[in-house]
Amino acid sequence: MEAVGHLGKSVDQAMKDAVTTAIRTQVSPRYVPDEIIEAPTVLDWYTAQAEAFRKEQ
Repeated sequence: MEAVGHLGKSVDQAMKDAVTTAIRTQVSPRYVPDEIIEAPTVLDWYTAQAEAFRKEQ
């Protein structure tokens, strides 16, 4: 199965549809999730933590 997303891109309806279609056709319709939600990347979290740390200094 090919990766569908790209780093730094937000999840839009077209990307959700592509993920759903890929799972349905390449795996099984049984595994299509009810929801696809966007989660922050580890890099986003790390950057926010580093900025907060610098402000405390």
